[in-house]
Amino acid sequence: MALTRTGYGYGWAISEFRESPEISHSGGVPGFSSFLLRLPRERFTVVVLANAQPGPRGRDPGQLAHLAASIFPKSPTEFFWKVVAAQVEFVKDEKGKVVKVIHRQDGQTIEAPKLGD
Repeated sequence: MALTRTGYGYGWAISEFRESPEISHSGGVPGFSSFLLRLPRERFTVVVLANAQPGPRGRDPGQLAHLAASIFPKSPTEFFWKVVAAQVEFVKDEKGKVVKVIHRQDGQTIEAPKLGD
């Protein structure tokens, strides 16, 4: 018997967000809605609770959770772009000075050294 990927397991939606594994679950009852988003590799979790079901346009708990997740830094020197699935990393030397930047997007990597003064 072949195993198929469904994107759902043990009550959790399993997918990918900005090239990271995502585990999430939404819920709601009349008057209330919620969304939990986990990025286990980043050890990052967002929970959105709303006292509306359905909520106002643009205020869906899942959308808000993903918006919050899109602005977090990956590390003290790595950041995600908000508008595209890309990230930028500032590389420091042994003295802590930034010496180059590495930009990753769509499977491509661009390294750019710091320009002189």
